[in-house]
Amino acid sequence: MDDERGPTVESVAAELTDGWSVMPYVSSLSDSPLPHPSAVEEWPTTAGPADYALTNGGGVCGVVEAKKITVGPQGVLTQAERYSRGISSTPMIRGEFGVPFLYATNVGTGVRVRSA
Repeated sequence: MDDERGPTVESVAAELTDGWSVMPYVSSLSDSPLPHPSAVEEWPTTAGPADYALTNGGGVCGVVEAKKITVGPQGVLTQAERYSRGISSTPMIRGEFGVPFLYATNVGTGVRVRSA
């Protein structure tokens, strides 16, 4: 993989977990049951699009921020937090987060995980 191109959809999904299908976001997803389990690319939030939203059939359960391999994942969890705050859910987790799990990866050096 070319380090400057960044991670591919397939490599991010494969690194996080096996068995998740990767699909692009389409507006009809907002009005229908979410596929189970899947990583949806460019999920819209009020803070901008999250790189991936992990769905579990009942809603969005995680946000993934993917960076190119030259950017360490430890410093980008705050971006995943911002996207999580931009996803509406009832009730909000700890009064501010819309999803319980936040992930950051650059595929090359690992995945950082934070529970909201």
